[in-house]
Amino acid sequence: MKVNICMAVLMVVAGLMAFSESVSAATTNRYLYMGNQGAGKIQRVMIETGEVEDLATVSDPKNLAVDTENECVFWSNNSWDVNGGVYRAKLNGTAKQIYGTASSSMYGLAFDPTNQLLYVADGSQDLIFRIDYNGGARSNVWVYPGTARPLPNSLSIDLVGGRFFWNLNIAVTDPVWNDAAYRAPLGSDLYHEAILQQDFGSHRVNSMVYNPDDDKLYFCRTGTRGIYRANASGIANGGQETLVATSDTYQGITVDTVADKVYYYNLTGNSIDRIDLDGGNRESVQSLSIGDDISALEMVYLTPPPKGTLIIIK
Repeated sequence: MKVNICMAVLMVVAGLMAFSESVSAATTNRYLYMGNQGAGKIQRVMIETGEVEDLATVSDPKNLAVDTENECVFWSNNSWDVNGGVYRAKLNGTAKQIYGTASSSMYGLAFDPTNQLLYVADGSQDLIFRIDYNGGARSNVWVYPGTARPLPNSLSIDLVGGRFFWNLNIAVTDPVWNDAAYRAPLGSDLYHEAILQQDFGSHRVNSMVYNPDDDKLYFCRTGTRGIYRANASGIANGGQETLVATSDTYQGITVDTVADKVYYYNLTGNSIDRIDLDGGNRESVQSLSIGDDISALEMVYLTPPPKGTLIIIK
């Protein structure tokens, strides 16, 4: 999707871009949007300068989504008070407003730019719903039928395939639903499949993102800590691979589809790290401040280089 903003093309990449030799710094202002649980803020950092800007104060930010056509950023606030819910603001943090109805324990977000719909994982009601751009026309797309408190907390959308993905963190044993990632057609849970089976309590997915270029889900696990990927189509756990296996804790994973890189927050090292799609060339991209705890990452940047352009980290 392309829009004319300040005579440049504004695009969203699910990941963190670095400086490219083929694009001048004057035309490539790139901002990494971050949900910072430790600082209680929505922030953005300009990649060229490293300058961090506070956009909003949030008690417990969980996830982000960006709508480039309307130049907006959404975030979920997992708060059990009057401030809980989904919020929307302009990309510079102005015009902040509650998006839809205030509610506690909001987690995953995924924006459908084609239909201008926002998908929301609601941990307090144990369901996933979608709302239109004005925050109305709410409809549930998945409702948990049991009593085990599944806590749906990660969402990702495949627009071409017409699917959405979500994961559950079941608090107690359930005979049907378990700690797994699922897929279903957009707008309906009439047909759903478990695609990432998890051992109860020890291998939970805490962040997940779909990459349309290779039809894979990239995700972080707790318990058996690491970065993984698996086929988004086909049988459960099909083609599952371990990309990073260490004792560190990871979250906030995202994929840069331009440079074919995976970016994620290393909680143990307090840094943004990146790897190739196959797990190679692991490196730290940016160190963060003491007390930071990044739950979500989203990149907005101007005039991206063509796919395959050499990317140089400064």
